[in-house]
Formats: sequence, structure tokens, C-alpha cells
Amino acid sequence: MLEIYLTLGAIAVIAGAFSSRSQRLGDMVAGTYSQRVRPPQLVEHTPVMPGGLLEWARLADVARLPDRLARRVAQFLQNADRLTPEARARVAADLVAETREYVAPQPPAPPEQILIAMTILRREREHRSLDLADERVAKLIGRPL
Repeated sequence: MLEIYLTLGAIAVIAGAFSSRSQRLGDMVAGTYSQRVRPPQLVEHTPVMPGGLLEWARLADVARLPDRLARRVAQFLQNADRLTPEARARVAADLVAETREYVAPQPPAPPEQILIAMTILRREREHRSLDLADERVAKLIGRPL
């Protein structure tokens, strides 16, 4: 009460300014302090369609790929560099086997390249469908995007 309301926060500001941990009087009594943590800058990673699979991407049907499986594939691709080469190859092959019933046709390529191509293709098509939906809404309400 004293620190914030009766002095309009002046005591809290002064105590925080001269405290090594930016503590107000209430924080000093309670033994707490504020901490400023800046999260690391995220690096934007844009995967590129493997060159040998461009023709396959024009024909492929990836729409039936379940969201849960697509998330597992994306997580694998994000963390693949942390795996040993043997584990990486085994997990990639297992994921490609799981996607066989949902993705047609299966391209003749290494498993990890197949997963990259499926992920890129699915994201591109989802992005395109969202853009089309936005355009339809804009036409309905009579406002440009």
C-alpha cells in the first residue's frame, strides 16, 4: 500500500532504480526480483523442393496426409541434424512407410528427400487454399486484400 498507492509508485521506482536486481521494497521483503530474459532470435528456415522431385510435385496427392502424421514429419525434419546418421535414416524410412497409404504416387527418392518434398508440397497447397479463401471473403465483403 505504502509503496504503490500512497506515494503513487515513486518509492517503487526509486527503490527499483537503485537496487542491483531492480527490486521494489515489496520484492526486497519477499526475497523476489524481476529478471529480463531475451529469447534468442529464431532463424527462418525455408526448405527447398529437392530438384529431382519437381515433376513428382505436380502430380502428387498429399491432401489425405493426416495432420498428426504431417506434424511428426515436420518435427523429424526440424530435429534430423541432431540424430545419428543411422537413426536419421531409420526414422525417415519409417515415416515414409507410414505415409505410403496417404501419399500417391510415392517418388523414387531417398526417404528424407521424400519427406522434405511432401512437407513443402503440403504447406504450399495449404497456403494457396488459405489465400483463395481470403480472396473469396474479400470479394464477399467488397474490400480489396
